[in-house]
Amino acid sequence: SFTKVFSSPQLPCSIDNPSYDEESNAIYVPAHCKVLSLLAASHSVSHNAPSSVYRITENESEGKYFGERYVTKLVYQEDGRKVSGSTAAIKIQKSDSLLVGGLYGKTAIVQLD
Repeated sequence: SFTKVFSSPQLPCSIDNPSYDEESNAIYVPAHCKVLSLLAASHSVSHNAPSSVYRITENESEGKYFGERYVTKLVYQEDGRKVSGSTAAIKIQKSDSLLVGGLYGKTAIVQLD
């Protein structure tokens, strides 16, 4: 359940607007890893806030038997020049791309690994 995923200590950042991809059974989570940069960007368009997106899936390896229920992977990260302060990330169906929206303007389509 979403509650169990987000109450776990697997994400090192503040999260924002998770989305569920039914096709891959994954949750995509935009994150703010440098909150002070996010605050600076909110006061001036000359500042960029870094963007990060994590993918959370159920663990299919042997680790699931030892309490590692989810696998968390950083799938997108950049310094904020493309997308400042990622606030939404939606998997584009039948592709290896994400639509990542920024809190302060820009939106980008990015390739997944």
